[in-house]
Formats: sequence, structure tokens, C-alpha cells
Amino acid sequence: MNIPMFPYTQEREMSDADVKDIAAYLNGIELDTQMPTYTGKEDALTKLLMAEKVMIIPRAEGDLEAGGKIYQKQCASCHAKSGRGRGMFPMLVGQYTNYLKRQVDLYRAGDRAHDEEAVGGVLNTLDEKQIQDVLAYLTSIQDPKE
Repeated sequence: MNIPMFPYTQEREMSDADVKDIAAYLNGIELDTQMPTYTGKEDALTKLLMAEKVMIIPRAEGDLEAGGKIYQKQCASCHAKSGRGRGMFPMLVGQYTNYLKRQVDLYRAGDRAHDEEAVGGVLNTLDEKQIQDVLAYLTSIQDPKE
């Protein structure tokens, strides 16, 4: 739960339909993951504005090969091979590593308010190094168009 956003998600503030509309709008935003190609005719402000539309997720430390194997075997069936999510399983690619790590830790501790009680599953079978390797792998496949 994001405490600063909590008041804005309450029914008295926004209807369920409004929340769904906002979520759909945000989900539809696609940012490039590669820096733009400049023609040489752009001024400095134009270049800055073009660069601001690029989603840059810093690479996380970890064993990419090991993380890729774990991800494809344990996570891809729900979150998709590309990490873009599927159904009720959220997109992981393009999320900041610190955010994902916090969510993993909260999930493993059973402290996420919207999760069922008695949380189990794949994340509880992985050790810290394996999780870090998966997070590193996710930062290596961040191009959503792949």
C-alpha cells in the first residue's frame, strides 16, 4: 500500500469506474527504452524533451544468465516471457528494481494488504541471490517491444 496515495483511492474520493479509467490510461502509456536518434537539426530544448520521454531503468547487479533461467522456468508462465504481465499478473519489465524488491519482500513476509492470507508460491522458494539475479535479468529485458 502506498500511504500518500491511499486517500485518493477511497470510494469517497473516486468511484471504481474512475479508478479503472485512470489505470487503463496509465497502462496505455508507452515510453521508449532507447535514447532517441537525433537528426542534428534539434535545438537543446527539443533534445531534452525527446530524452525525457525515455524510460531508463538502471541495470541491477546479478547473474543475468542464472536470473533468466529462473525467470523463464518459475515466473514467465504468469508474468509472460517478456515480463509484460498477463491477466491478473502485473508487468515486471520497466518497473524500478527497488520497487520490485520491496514488493517481493512484502509478499514473502505476507505484508501486502491486497494479497491473500497464507501467502506462498514461487517467491518463497527462492533465496536472496536468486531473487537478485531475477531482478537483474528483468533490467536486461526492459525493451517492451521485444
